[in-house]
Amino acid sequence: MKRLLLIIILFVFSIGLYAQHITFSEGDIPPNKVSPQDTLDFSKMRIQYKVLMVKDTLHPEKVTEDRLMLQIGSKISKSSNYYKMINDSILSQLLISGGASEAFQAMRGRQMGDLTLIGSFFKNYPTGKITALDKVLIDRFQYEENIPDFQWKLEKGEQEVLGYLCKKATTNFRGRTYEAWYAPEIMISDGPWKFSGLPGLILKISDAKKQYVFEAIALSLISWKDPITLEKSSQCMKTNRENFNRAMKRYMDNPAGAIQNSDKVTVSQKTLANLKAKPYNPIELE
Repeated sequence: MKRLLLIIILFVFSIGLYAQHITFSEGDIPPNKVSPQDTLDFSKMRIQYKVLMVKDTLHPEKVTEDRLMLQIGSKISKSSNYYKMINDSILSQLLISGGASEAFQAMRGRQMGDLTLIGSFFKNYPTGKITALDKVLIDRFQYEENIPDFQWKLEKGEQEVLGYLCKKATTNFRGRTYEAWYAPEIMISDGPWKFSGLPGLILKISDAKKQYVFEAIALSLISWKDPITLEKSSQCMKTNRENFNRAMKRYMDNPAGAIQNSDKVTVSQKTLANLKAKPYNPIELE
């Protein structure tokens, strides 16, 4: 048993180091049993998106890759980080089995791959709204906002994405101009992150400067009971979108100051001295 646990620990850590080079099939993801949690719905479809991002606008040639998973249920959908979803699921199964609980509990929340987009976004929860869960440093935040009215313009043009013939649409949203490709064949008005509102599933979308590019790379109809879950935490701070984005910018501009002001993180003075401002290119500019 101890040897099996050691192998699993090494496996989890290896994902953290090499996640950008690993491709998982849908069957590799164990059922999500993170606890405590609320089950809001059950997904009927999963779509995995490759995400390409330019973190530093002064170096647009440096592109970071991440993955998102979109779970679509009967009433609610959830967009979340794919690697974090795998990480949480594996560790949850191990915790439930009762093996090395303290060690695995300490590993919970460990970042997998780059994890640039670590927030979870629940569309139509509550009805007509988006609930967002996100972090600044290790502080958890939750906010609600109305589902955006993207004011899409349907354009001429077709492109094949993941084997589906897609049509083109454009919009301006919070400081960026977007070009989207949606599949009328998949009659679901949804997409990655906060995107929605087109007469078909959005399979590809990018801003005009190609600083954020989302493209579907896998789509599966669900044949098992796949819960859409919302983690519960008494430490989660309720806020609004504007205040959350300001908190994130303060951290990115001065990570050392944020750590010094936190009573949850302790690092050496040498480490603090080496912490510099991080390039900040948020998806929402307004």
